[in-house]
Amino acid sequence: MYIDSTNTVGNGSDAYVGLLLRDSIEPLMLKYQVDVGFWGHHHSYQRTCFVLNGTCLARPTTTTEGNTTTSYFYSTPFVAPINFVVGTAGATSSTNLQPTVPDYIEYINDSEHGYALVEIDSDKSFHLSFITETGTLRDEFWIYKN
Repeated sequence: MYIDSTNTVGNGSDAYVGLLLRDSIEPLMLKYQVDVGFWGHHHSYQRTCFVLNGTCLARPTTTTEGNTTTSYFYSTPFVAPINFVVGTAGATSSTNLQPTVPDYIEYINDSEHGYALVEIDSDKSFHLSFITETGTLRDEFWIYKN
């Protein structure tokens, strides 16, 4: 839906498919207060801010220690969805990032293979960790609900 990619030509391009998703699915995500969207195909890991219509409505509190980024957000009331692209099985295959990272992208990694580990505690918290093939934690994100 939201992606950092220079693939903008044709009906199958990252940009065109993202636009279609935003036009058709984003209103439903807002209506039903969907906190998180997962998307694929691009061979990278990407995390957005809480974005709607291409505009960041909120940014999480973020800290960096070494090569690990940790972000958290208290999401009451609902703000907007946060979007994750998780396609790192093909890391280094998509070398088409924009020269300037879009404002809605909070974190991106296109150079390491890895996976996303998601943990949900009922309706109280959502936790996602991006872990590389070597077991290194690169990005983690929390949403807490009151």
